[in-house]
Amino acid sequence: MTRDSLLVLQNVDRRERRGVMAALDHAQCLLWFDGNGRIVDANPNAQDLLGYDLIQMKTCTHAMVMGENDPDSPQYLTHWCRIRDGELRNEERSVISQKGTEIWSSVSYAAVRNDAGQTRRVLAIIIDLSPWSWRPNEFK
Repeated sequence: MTRDSLLVLQNVDRRERRGVMAALDHAQCLLWFDGNGRIVDANPNAQDLLGYDLIQMKTCTHAMVMGENDPDSPQYLTHWCRIRDGELRNEERSVISQKGTEIWSSVSYAAVRNDAGQTRRVLAIIIDLSPWSWRPNEFK
């Protein structure tokens, strides 16, 4: 394979990856966190679900959006460290809107790493399950 054909394949791969990201951005609620758990970006779907605009979202932390009562507890700090360090995690839990409404959701996390393997950001993909499921605090 020639150098030129390798470059063409790399460019095709990059376009395909951008296409996948555009599809996710269109279909899912996406939140990006820095290593300390502060929201650094949120797509319009996440903003709509949680009732914040982007400027307001950037004042929030993972603990706030996830309704953590004690963000300094060893359990929560361990949970966040595992997420930040790249452990793939998926959980069903309530996320909390700006109005304080619980939204029962599936949340999947993935660390976004730089070339050195260090986590740059954490991506959370949130799927609103409330239309299709019962909440733990409700009676069936």
